[in-house]
Amino acid sequence: MTKDEKIEKISAAPSCPYDRADLIERVASGRILSAGQARWLSSLGIDDTRIDSALTEQAPEARQLEFESLADLYAMSNQTLGKLLGKKPQTISCYKNGHLDVPPETLAAMRRIIAAIDDAK
Repeated sequence: MTKDEKIEKISAAPSCPYDRADLIERVASGRILSAGQARWLSSLGIDDTRIDSALTEQAPEARQLEFESLADLYAMSNQTLGKLLGKKPQTISCYKNGHLDVPPETLAAMRRIIAAIDDAK
């Protein structure tokens, strides 16, 4: 979905619980979205990777457990996950063992990868 299509959907919405001009500026500039803004944008059918990140407001421990669980689902090695997520295998290992917090956007990317694998079955 292009930036202009997103802005058009926001502008065409009959009401907006947020400052519409600020929200349009956030979407246009790539600024971070709040969870509430992300939920509202998602309800309009707007597709934006920042929506997943904003909606993944879990505690670091919960993100680590989900990351590890998703990785184990298809027995993906740290090297494989690193290549898919654009991270070093050592970083993936640190995510799994809890030495580094799993960033929400990395967990969202992991969910999309697993969904794509599931869809390909």
